Amino acid sequence: MRRSCLLLIILSLLISVPLWASNCAGTSVGFVPLNDLGAGVYHGYQGGLYAGGSNAPPPAHFSAGLHEAMQITKLNSSGNPDPAGKIVLISIGMSNTTQEFSFFKPIADADPRKNPDLVIVDCAQGGKTAPIWADPANAVWTTADQRLQAAGVSPNQVQVVWSKQAISGPNKAFPADAQELQGYLKTIAQNVKAHYPNARIIYHSSRIYAGYASTTLNPEPYAYQAGFSMKWVIQEQIDGLAALNFDPAKGTVRAPWLGWGPYLWADGLNPRSDGLTYVCADFNTSDGTHPATGARQKVTNLLLGFLKNDKTAAPWFTRDAYQPSSVSQSKLSADGNAVALTAMAVTMGSGVEPGAIYVEDTNRSCGIRVVTGATVAEGSFVNVTGVLQTSSDGERYLDASKVALATEGTFPDPVALTNRELGGGDAGVPPLGQKGVAASSLNNVGLLVTTWGRVTPINASTFSIDDGSAVGVRVTVPAVVSVPSRDAYVKVTGISSLWKDTGGNLHRLIKVRRQTDITVIQP
Repeated sequence: MRRSCLLLIILSLLISVPLWASNCAGTSVGFVPLNDLGAGVYHGYQGGLYAGGSNAPPPAHFSAGLHEAMQITKLNSSGNPDPAGKIVLISIGMSNTTQEFSFFKPIADADPRKNPDLVIVDCAQGGKTAPIWADPANAVWTTADQRLQAAGVSPNQVQVVWSKQAISGPNKAFPADAQELQGYLKTIAQNVKAHYPNARIIYHSSRIYAGYASTTLNPEPYAYQAGFSMKWVIQEQIDGLAALNFDPAKGTVRAPWLGWGPYLWADGLNPRSDGLTYVCADFNTSDGTHPATGARQKVTNLLLGFLKNDKTAAPWFTRDAYQPSSVSQSKLSADGNAVALTAMAVTMGSGVEPGAIYVEDTNRSCGIRVVTGATVAEGSFVNVTGVLQTSSDGERYLDASKVALATEGTFPDPVALTNRELGGGDAGVPPLGQKGVAASSLNNVGLLVTTWGRVTPINASTFSIDDGSAVGVRVTVPAVVSVPSRDAYVKVTGISSLWKDTGGNLHRLIKVRRQTDITVIQP
């Protein structure tokens, strides 16, 4: 009888104690998070989320990401732009991904800044690791479609993807393990574009800390090393790999634009530079791998903060990314900020300067160059949304995602200025604001102006004028406009702009639009 009772006690203990339990002694593995490693190295491979140890994408890739973000708009179930349509953000990945994203979704949906036209759908699935998502015929894609249908949207409306992937039971030495995952990520990006033809952006995040793991599912150092997989596949796209091309101007589009989402890894109890740590209680006690409420909340905080503030995410994720403002107010913003301008007068229409127009406030307070492929007539009125940038000549401009006709108003007359007043002084404190030439007047770069002076031809498309002030004003003309004769005294109307010499000095420039902008006062 005593032996039977002892057996029962032993059996009950075996049943009550899980086969695996968190390794709460694994409080650190001693690795430096990639976003803190910078130019330092891990087994000979440089840190940072992007090349050169940087945590920011190269300017050209960043600008391309902004361009993709600004194209994201409401689509109907057929994938066509529709004011009544939706923007869809999905997740793809394994169990950790779905557990974190399903925790994130209700919090994001309740955020007052979230775009009401954005639908968030968790398409990540437990046990479905990177090799499975890399198979375009696998049922994971069908399950994802079913979840979209249940949310009242279609695959054609998916435009943004949060991807958090891993390999189950990795056993290769670094860097082979990271390179294997890198290959899967490349194929997954191609599958995303094939299955979701309107997908424009994939944000990658690597694993959270796995030092408390007690199984071989995906422990350290593999969780840490997976960060290199994301970094390397993004870099392949930056380097122009055709298999990851997202730009139709460069050939067949094979993938969305790739970039980092929030970087989630931290070394256990060792705080990274932003203070992030992971304690053992942040993970399920069964395996120390899957996130419990603590880790899910930390991932949610990082992901929500990223989507509300990153320049490539805020324009479509938030309801308030576009704050309508005047041109002068807009120019006080930093490059990369989203801008909305309403009822702007078009002072230079399409066809004068390739790929660009000029608009200004009807009160003649300020004007700006707008880069757009849209055909817009001079004299019309438009609403413009886009991202603020600065040209190599120091002129602020708007990289437009949308230019739409607006209700007509009173068209502004050109502002009459002497040569010395052209350009004006700095507005704001550049780079916030607009760089000027001299503080002899208010900044007028981007405005429609009129000035005058005696002509000195430079070439077939350029001449200078001097009203006696000897400050030098260069005038450029389109191909259909003739340069006036030497020593003729002329009145010139055009856009006030800038040009930079080889020494980096800025000078006054007028951009003429047509022949009638030049009036000969004295031959």
